[in-house]
Amino acid sequence: MDLRAWLQTQPASIRNGLKIVDMPCAYHISTNPNIRSFMPQVGSRQLPTENRTIPRVCCAATLADAVRGHAAVAGQATNRWKTGQSGTFYIYQFPFREYIAPNRAIVPDVDVTKELWVVPSDPTTACFKAPIVGEFFVQSVSEEFEDGVQEHEFTLLIKTNVPVTLNERLKLDSYGCVEFKREGAINAPARPNGHVIEEITPVKAEEYAEKLAALIRNVTRG
Repeated sequence: MDLRAWLQTQPASIRNGLKIVDMPCAYHISTNPNIRSFMPQVGSRQLPTENRTIPRVCCAATLADAVRGHAAVAGQATNRWKTGQSGTFYIYQFPFREYIAPNRAIVPDVDVTKELWVVPSDPTTACFKAPIVGEFFVQSVSEEFEDGVQEHEFTLLIKTNVPVTLNERLKLDSYGCVEFKREGAINAPARPNGHVIEEITPVKAEEYAEKLAALIRNVTRG
């Protein structure tokens, strides 16, 4: 069954809140570097008002959206460092060309998470493998409200072995390491002269390793 046929099997109340989008690939992040296969399921980290009937694997069109959609990157990294584990996140690249995009009736915070779904529409999506194309760690992150607007600032150190789309405007075309910084409203697009600021700065592999080691030392001491 293709994705369009699968969509027709859903109740109208759900089907009307979903659409099919074309993407060259999508990204999923995890602290687990050994995911052998992905299987769509109803998870445990959704909002109470979010749909809990459709099995899915959440992903995003860009790495920045995957980080925001995860919603617990900084906390999860810190907790793992404090218990002597790696705080590194691994970037999995999904191979499909079409994904399900829910609307706010299905996922109330989708304007922030920008999440896409892989659903079990046929055997190729019911259980699938995906390669790791890079990794990153969180150097800093903060969230606050200013004049009723949620502000989000984070700095990631990223290492990739293939081109990775960081956000709507920026793509890491060359392999290597970069620092990626984003400041501004969490659900706003990046604008060169607007409130949202996004920067990419190349870093050397040795600097990446040194900053990761230093961050782990500082967190474990705290």
